[in-house]
Amino acid sequence: MASFGGEMRFTFNGAPLILRAAIKTTPSNTEVEGIVNQDNSVSASHKPSGYGFEPTFEDAADVDWDAIMRNGPFNVSCIEDHTGTVHTWTGALFTGRPNVDRGTGEVTGIQGLARSYRKSRA
Repeated sequence: MASFGGEMRFTFNGAPLILRAAIKTTPSNTEVEGIVNQDNSVSASHKPSGYGFEPTFEDAADVDWDAIMRNGPFNVSCIEDHTGTVHTWTGALFTGRPNVDRGTGEVTGIQGLARSYRKSRA
């Protein structure tokens, strides 16, 4: 039986950020587009895309979102305490534009793009 969710810890270069919601990962660095030829045969076009992640954070008082967006690359990890799964992104940049909901403290609009990705068991 597979297990998902539970407590998760997120760090970039060892500094913690609090995850508000679950994180979505893009565990392949290839985007494939299907092509149909005029004779109805099929081909594929492969495009490098980097490894990605899409987190939702909490806006802690000591977090400088501008500095995070302007710097990098970072070594990023997400540890799923409940499942024992560790996600590691190396050479990662934060992309997008942070949006902070001041009513809830939720930070959205940030994605990550990395040179490499590894999923392992703790």
